[in-house]
Amino acid sequence: MEAGRQDNLFRAIEQMPKVELHVHLEGSIPSRTIERLAQRNSIDVAGLVINPETGRHRFGHLINFLDSYRLRCKCLREVEDFEEACVDVLENLHSQNVRYAEITIAPTMSRLYGISMETVMRGIDAGATRVAREKGIEARFIFDVGRQFGHEHAWQTVREALENQARGVIAVGLGGDELHYSPEIFVKQFEFARKEGLHVVAHAGEVVGSASVWGAVTSLGAERIGHGLGARADEQLLEYMRIHNIAVDMCPTSNVATGATRSYADHPLPDYLRRGLLITLNSDDPDMFGSSLTDEYKVSSEMLGLDWQEIKTLCLNGVRAGFLPDLYKKNLFDEFSEAFARIESETPPALNS
Repeated sequence: MEAGRQDNLFRAIEQMPKVELHVHLEGSIPSRTIERLAQRNSIDVAGLVINPETGRHRFGHLINFLDSYRLRCKCLREVEDFEEACVDVLENLHSQNVRYAEITIAPTMSRLYGISMETVMRGIDAGATRVAREKGIEARFIFDVGRQFGHEHAWQTVREALENQARGVIAVGLGGDELHYSPEIFVKQFEFARKEGLHVVAHAGEVVGSASVWGAVTSLGAERIGHGLGARADEQLLEYMRIHNIAVDMCPTSNVATGATRSYADHPLPDYLRRGLLITLNSDDPDMFGSSLTDEYKVSSEMLGLDWQEIKTLCLNGVRAGFLPDLYKKNLFDEFSEAFARIESETPPALNS
């Protein structure tokens, strides 16, 4: 793409409203905040805080990434820590014109470090309420079931999610070590969650093949799949997800950084999108990868070859796939459509060519 047209597209990306559905609180906390919390709570995080001057850190494997993630979780101890972290994460999203976010939280990690869920959610609810009032960005929360922690922790996470619905918890998700723990292990917990009115999402097909994705959608009833790279070689699965409108929340920079995919050129997002799957674009753990949601949209153009119309589709898919009340979803659609029309009217015709 010629430089002038690329510049126009990047400006449009910066200006457009956005939705983020696959973003982890603990991996999104700005490095400066992590350093402050670590010092406050006497946690040694030397070598884990990304220096913006050195660029992105490549973890090499998902397990290495998870080790770093656990240390970040350890920095959050008190109500004030969680409130501060939530405010900083949401203000960062607001600066990118994100209007709505579904943020994943790792209850088991806090539990293992002796932090009650009351402490966690008092802080997060206070932070989210403040930023919603001051900035207008709305957030809801997903409680993550870490596969590697076993059945009892999974049950506890589901119970805590139900107890915190009034504080914006809308779903439970399956995360953690996909390589050694299949979705089918947690059928009972997720069946109970669905019956009690929680939505269900699952990390699947991030580092293993299509069997993991099949398990998530057929055994757990997952409404959205996080990453979904492993589905690429299974035509039947891709068609199943298209027909059943199962969204795939994709995070290209995360996948390159953890080695889940070899390169941006190898990423299946463009193929999935052009097949008609409900694909959303997300940043996953932006501070850990030195990225942002805005950066991901720029990557989708520059590295994945998407045009403006496809970028708009990705953006609106975030609204379509979000766990939103119908009226709120309609209002977001109207707002986004008006914003796109305004951006296009103010941008040279090359944007739409």
